[in-house]
Amino acid sequence: MHEVGRRYAAEHRLNLATLQHAVPRSNDPTCSAGFGMGLIMQLGPQIIRDGGISAARTCERLPTRYRGYTCIHGLGHALMRGFHGRLRQAVSACGRLGPSEAPDCAQGAFHDYWISLRGADGTTRPLRPDTSPRSVCNGHLWFVRPCWYRYFVEQTDVSIDSPADVLRACRGLRRLQRSGCVGGASLQLGGDALAQAPLCARLPSRDVSSCLRGAQVQVLTHEPRRQLKLIRGCSSLRPDERADCFAWYGRTLAVVTDRRFACGRLSGLGRLACSAGARRIDEALVTFS
Repeated sequence: MHEVGRRYAAEHRLNLATLQHAVPRSNDPTCSAGFGMGLIMQLGPQIIRDGGISAARTCERLPTRYRGYTCIHGLGHALMRGFHGRLRQAVSACGRLGPSEAPDCAQGAFHDYWISLRGADGTTRPLRPDTSPRSVCNGHLWFVRPCWYRYFVEQTDVSIDSPADVLRACRGLRRLQRSGCVGGASLQLGGDALAQAPLCARLPSRDVSSCLRGAQVQVLTHEPRRQLKLIRGCSSLRPDERADCFAWYGRTLAVVTDRRFACGRLSGLGRLACSAGARRIDEALVTFS
């Protein structure tokens, strides 16, 4: 849908002033989100005039948090296109947008970079590209988690079928790089958001919260019963891991339901941590699809 969105924007001569009227009026994480990102990607040459600041303000005015998030992610793609694939310039421009937008914009820029390694989605493969996430995502481009997360979205040569595979993929990494790698690698784990938490629980305790960030919460957008089942599954984790689980799911479920997910259906720690996470809905998500 990126390509469809780009073609639509070109044919209708879309600009920043009219972008808000063309963005889909849906929180759907598949076709609608992809189309909206494509619209923004086509505006790369316009967007780089002020480093994406005007476009980011347009994204902020969209009526739902999820639409705003996908818009900011698309802005990262657009900056990459506007800067002709120069990753450092695109990520640097994202960094000037402020703490609420910068990491999610950077996630879009890294996404575009990893896509370009196979020349897909209208990109051109860079000359002499760095293909290793261990060097691209080591912090010299500031945003570690978004870089790792989008690497694993696009990678095709690493199979993650078990917790042991996650540990193998992230062997030798420390601190933030390890957290980013685990969060990205866990995208493939279990094949379903509900199956993932029990598998994450088999990792060392320090890795569990990072692993849960790979859960595909957005696929549960229209399934309230499974949403509740997902977050109640946090109770099965070790006691010191439960609060982060409730908080992350509370936050992301609030995003995909446009703040309608009710943490009040939980009790005790679950309700408190879920509510605390939901209150952070307007902060950068950093790792999310």
